[in-house]
Amino acid sequence: MNAHAGIAIAALALSKIEANPAERNRLLQQASESYLKIVNEAPNEFAANNLGSNWLWLDSAISDWSAASQELSESIEQSNG
Repeated sequence: MNAHAGIAIAALALSKIEANPAERNRLLQQASESYLKIVNEAPNEFAANNLGSNWLWLDSAISDWSAASQELSESIEQSNG
């Protein structure tokens, strides 16, 4: 699941600098799919307050995950709404 979180963070960041619209959409889709996998399979483990107890997650990574989660959640809601 940590890998999926990393993919979500990285793909979202790359989508913000990608000039090609098709590639930007592909990256956003990849980020959304990884985010949803975590939300559906391990939501409690990836709550920001729980990540601090995992040695893999530094404060900066937790901050990045929190921001990406918020943005992806809103993006998915808009897509479905």
